[in-house]
Amino acid sequence: MSKDMWIDLGEARSALDDAGQRTAALFASAADPALAVRRSAWTLGEVGAHLVVALRGFTEAVEGNSDAFAPYIPVTDSFADRLSAVTAGTLALEAERAPAALGLMIAERVKDFLASTASCSGDERIATPWYGGGASLSVATATAMLAGEQL
Repeated sequence: MSKDMWIDLGEARSALDDAGQRTAALFASAADPALAVRRSAWTLGEVGAHLVVALRGFTEAVEGNSDAFAPYIPVTDSFADRLSAVTAGTLALEAERAPAALGLMIAERVKDFLASTASCSGDERIATPWYGGGASLSVATATAMLAGEQL
């Protein structure tokens, strides 16, 4: 059993589903993708794109394919520099910035992740190379992190 198994996978899945639906509704109610996000350098459209890309990245990782992120992972020992570069660079993977469209995409990507992990155990590992060479997270941890992203 991994050290992060204290996360209840069922609760994390439910939290991700609920939070994803609320986030999708929030984006659907917004009109201006250029709206500045408080305490952030990002716009609303960029935040939505990031949420879509993060969900996509973890879903692809579950499916054994994180190649789309490889070009954005710098060679550095600094976790902060690596994560910052990956986060900024992968925004290019999603061109959409319209809030209503992003809301629909967020809802769909949440469903995709939940479907991809439906038969996984909570302690099954997912490769997460954007966190470092050989890095991985349990399905339970990844699910809880994605729920946190939505919140």
